[in-house]
Amino acid sequence: TITPTSGDAGAATVRPTALTFTPDDWNQPQTITVTAAHDDDADDERATITHAVSGYGDVTTAATVRVTVNDDDTAGVSIAPTALTIAEGNQSAYAVVLDTRPAANVTITPTSGDASVAAVSPTTVTFAPDNWNTPQTITVAAAHDDNAYDERATITHAVSGYGDVTTAEPCKSPSTTTTPPA
Repeated sequence: TITPTSGDAGAATVRPTALTFTPDDWNQPQTITVTAAHDDDADDERATITHAVSGYGDVTTAATVRVTVNDDDTAGVSIAPTALTIAEGNQSAYAVVLDTRPAANVTITPTSGDASVAAVSPTTVTFAPDNWNTPQTITVAAAHDDNAYDERATITHAVSGYGDVTTAEPCKSPSTTTTPPA
């Protein structure tokens, strides 16, 4: 009997749980299926499959198999919506969320390209490995001015603590509108 065991069942599992060879079929290959587990992070993982052998004289183990699981997730930040239209003196909001589970806390810092047109709050949002997929809200307040011109500002997003991801898609906001007095 050969019993395969994954050293990291969170990365890869094996089936069947045991193979039995008899004196009649000892030379017939049997297949062990290795299945890669799907997870929420963007990290490749590794597992070692060991094989315990019983009932075969002094042989107690067989060769190991090293498995590399190439992750199909890509780290990133999703923003929705990516454009806002806000009347002067009012506010609107958009959501920010991570695309994959981070290994540690991730901080996103939204910055208005023109704070006299649009102010953002809060000044930072932090995602942890346990709340990475819960959207957080950024509020954009459009300033009120005395002219009759629409104005625009772009909100950029600096990202820290998320591997190679250092920025997120900008939010074009707002196009403020002033109604001239009658």
